[in-house]
Amino acid sequence: GADGIPFETLEEAYVAALADAGRKKIIVFSNPIGTDPVMLDPTGKTVAGDGLITIVGNKTGVTLQRSVGDNGTVLKISGGAKIAFENVMINGNMVLGNTEKNANKGTLAVTGTDTEVALGDGVVITGEKHVSPGVADCSGILVSEGAKVVMNAGSTVTGCFGLSSPLGTILVHGSGSRLVISDGVRVSGNSGGFGGGVGVRADGEVTMHGRVISGNTAFSGGGAYVDSGTFTMNGGIVYGDESAVAASPRNIANDSGTAVFIRSGDSNVDTSEVTLDKRS
Repeated sequence: GADGIPFETLEEAYVAALADAGRKKIIVFSNPIGTDPVMLDPTGKTVAGDGLITIVGNKTGVTLQRSVGDNGTVLKISGGAKIAFENVMINGNMVLGNTEKNANKGTLAVTGTDTEVALGDGVVITGEKHVSPGVADCSGILVSEGAKVVMNAGSTVTGCFGLSSPLGTILVHGSGSRLVISDGVRVSGNSGGFGGGVGVRADGEVTMHGRVISGNTAFSGGGAYVDSGTFTMNGGIVYGDESAVAASPRNIANDSGTAVFIRSGDSNVDTSEVTLDKRS
């Protein structure tokens, strides 16, 4: 509910929190998601204050996921929404026993100009296998159409499996679409066709601030794959096959670019601060 007022669905709580300047936190006690994805969009709704809403699990292990027999995107955030998540898992992997997993537009989809999402401490995104690839498909997080996602310390993307994913467990797609990875973030244990950790396409932008991308697998770009866009590292490590570091598992590419593969676009890397195995 929003500050003590109970609601049956996350959408209902979100609309109520938008309209009340004094109630901007939604506390999730149990999984509120049914057969359809949750759609959080302030378009056409009453908005009091700056519209920023915080969604937090009341305890460790609170999980948002689809009902048995249903698959696809779990949460879609759009329309200029501004949302911060804390202490929740967004789980599209093995949807309550469903083995026909197919979140080809991201377990978490963040779309549209001025839409901003912050993932904070205790947030885990674990995605789905999908088998219907397209130019804007991914298994974990989709950032598209000018949206922005900031991954803050303590947030994790893991266990996302894109069987034939064109680009990335996390895909940043389209001009103005931005992903910021802060120190203390973990992107590890994922796989995809191009970009086991992160994929950038159609002039998307990714900026890393001192964190490790490790233990991901892809055909090309084990850690990251850039197909027209910008990948900037202001500190951090993307481990490749030739990085002899026992403390963190290495990224693996079956074909090329064990750490970062730049097909087209810009890679701005401060090599004095970054350990990078780049192949292209």
